[in-house]
Amino acid sequence: MAVAIMGGLLVATVLTLLFLPALYAQWFGVRRDEQQEAIPQQK
Repeated sequence: MAVAIMGGLLVATVLTLLFLPALYAQWFGVRRDEQQEAIPQQK
């Protein structure tokens, strides 16, 4: 049972950190260049 719980936590972590942000960026058309331009330049 512990192996199943650990496997579920591992899959959920990978989905949360890698898959969902990539899906969000693709869905809303976020580009890397747009993200850098949106950040104000610090002097």
